[in-house]
Amino acid sequence: MTPEDVVRSWYEARSSGAHDDALELLAEHVVWHIPGRSPVGGDHRGREAIAAAFEAFRERTGETFRSQLLDLVSSPDSVVALVRNTAQRDGRSLDSRQALQFRIEGDKIAEIWIYIDDLYAVDAFWS
Repeated sequence: MTPEDVVRSWYEARSSGAHDDALELLAEHVVWHIPGRSPVGGDHRGREAIAAAFEAFRERTGETFRSQLLDLVSSPDSVVALVRNTAQRDGRSLDSRQALQFRIEGDKIAEIWIYIDDLYAVDAFWS
């Protein structure tokens, strides 16, 4: 599986609700760096922490959180995904464009960094 295939499979599993399949694509030592000062921000280390972050996204948005994969750019061990995230929460709407950089080890995602178009708006939405 190419690095691009790994990331594409991760998004397909997440969007179809196959969360366990998405988690299986993560290395045991995975780290997900989410910027900002909101309750969902910070470094999430390990599959369990990332599973908890997914659950927080679903719970806080009443299952409305969606991450639409727009494009991928890849190299032998790295992939950048351009995405659009949308959600509803407490009468507020999220519509954010983001770039996620994935470091791939073998057929697993080892590290993810998120770059957000409007970090202030995203922090306000999650806070």
